[in-house]
Amino acid sequence: MKKLALGVLFGLAAIACGGGKKVNLIDGGGDGGGVCNPLTQAGCAEGEKCTWFVDDAMADIGHIGCAPDGAVATDGACMIPGGVGADDCVKGNVCVAGECKVICDPMAAAAASGCDAQHGCSRYSGLFEVAGTIAYGACDAACDPLTQKLLAGAGNLEACGSATPNMPNKGCYTFDFEVFTCAPAGAATLTLTDQQPPRTDSAGNAFVNGCAPGWMPFFLEMTGSTKALCTGLCKPAKTDSSSAQSKANATGDATALAKLPTEATSAAGNAVCKTGKKGLNPPADQNCLFIWGFLLDNNNMLSTSQYNDTLGVCFNYTKFTYDATGNTPDTANGFNYPNPGSATQPIPSCPTLVPPTTKTVNMTSPSFINGNATDWLCYNSVDSGATFISDGKMKAPKLNPALKQFRIGYGEGVAYRPTLVTK
Repeated sequence: MKKLALGVLFGLAAIACGGGKKVNLIDGGGDGGGVCNPLTQAGCAEGEKCTWFVDDAMADIGHIGCAPDGAVATDGACMIPGGVGADDCVKGNVCVAGECKVICDPMAAAAASGCDAQHGCSRYSGLFEVAGTIAYGACDAACDPLTQKLLAGAGNLEACGSATPNMPNKGCYTFDFEVFTCAPAGAATLTLTDQQPPRTDSAGNAFVNGCAPGWMPFFLEMTGSTKALCTGLCKPAKTDSSSAQSKANATGDATALAKLPTEATSAAGNAVCKTGKKGLNPPADQNCLFIWGFLLDNNNMLSTSQYNDTLGVCFNYTKFTYDATGNTPDTANGFNYPNPGSATQPIPSCPTLVPPTTKTVNMTSPSFINGNATDWLCYNSVDSGATFISDGKMKAPKLNPALKQFRIGYGEGVAYRPTLVTK
């Protein structure tokens, strides 16, 4: 299970760490010269482990080095005696938020990362962070982003195994929408739901787990803004203007299970973009958009994510506009025309959009101006199949990764810190 860490999720070239970040030190290692390797445990003497030393907990300053092997096994309760130095986990583990976790390689896929099939490799702010780069991560347990349950294990699976599920100290988050894993959720984040500002580092960069469990920093506040807000994760359903039921699907699948932070377990009706659930509705209920269109790569190839058609994000379409003159007329199908003379057009709501099979000859019709429901991620990728072209690529939806004003992340996200915070 691979987790990449640039912007929200994608990119290998660099890691956004914010301005003015301190430079961490690297220990010389147990061999007196080279740096030891926390992943392979090479470079330390017998009875020692290669691990992360905390030098200054308040400033997140530390270094990699050799320490006496600890005794606490994976998943056990751990500590750093005195708050500085090395933890008491066994070799190959590191203490994260009071729990021993297997050290892993966040740039490697699946088992090559060092995590098993029930875990994913996460990067944490201030952990194995050297000269602004986080070289190693920790294996976090896989979970369901809507129900917030652990995907495997015995005993309590609710709220990522939190002892008190209706006041969770863990939440289900992701770097890449390929896998969701459990990470610490501080008490202060439980109220940071839809349209709330997420927790950030000192440079204003949002943390992946800077929102309440079930929400993530995703969309910007509005067109032209650089301020990130928390966005609800919802269960999408195919929506267009063809029927009352299809219009009602705009806020999401009302039968789907989802857990809200202060509830003990998941319940039907919680996975919709309405006030008190996953959204907020001034001045109108939000649309639950399918996630697949945000995961297209630079060549418009569909992601391999298992969540392409089963997970959505709550979108406040009233806050955004788009360039309506940049469309290419599609005379063959009778939609997707430009709106001459108007550089900006309000983002349409899914229930106002026609199905992809609808044809019209009225040049002033919204179906000419805005396109159809597949253009705005109101349909899943399978039912948007008409947008596939001969080489297997997809026609990018109007809300696509090239339109940075709609949301942060996936590359050049302007306000996203690609790490987790431990408390």
